[in-house]
Order: sequence, then structure tokens, then C-alpha cells
Amino acid sequence: MHLTHPLELFPERCVTLLLFNRVRNAAALRKKAVEGSIEGALINPAMVSGRFAVLPRCATALKAAGRAGAAWLCGAV
Repeated sequence: MHLTHPLELFPERCVTLLLFNRVRNAAALRKKAVEGSIEGALINPAMVSGRFAVLPRCATALKAAGRAGAAWLCGAV
């Protein structure tokens, strides 16, 4: 699955949601996310009720971008 949505509050920004199956290197991906070398957030899909639940959280994260990063986005969702 691959979906891209523009954010209403930030029309110059888009959010892309990707769903991967059978991920075998989750530990390595998690480590890269903690290090900040992945520009994005890794989110457990079981914790998300739908794509429209993620979009407002992304806008909130962008508002707070001066004080937080992608790790904060995971907590917001």
C-alpha cells in the first residue's frame, strides 16, 4: 500500500504512508529511526485505526517541529 496526502494546514507538505509486509530487518530499521537517519516515523499499523487518524497527528508534529522530531510523531500517533 502506498498513499500520499497533502496536509490541509501545510499545503506545501505531503504525508506518504507505506505499508510493508514481511519485514525481516525491523531491529535495524528501529535503530536507524532512533539514530535519526530515517526521515520519517515507523508506526505499528495495529496501533492506527486508519489513514485519517495519522494525518492530523502529522500536522501537529510539523507545528511542533522546532522542538521535536520524527520520534515525537510516533508518540503523537
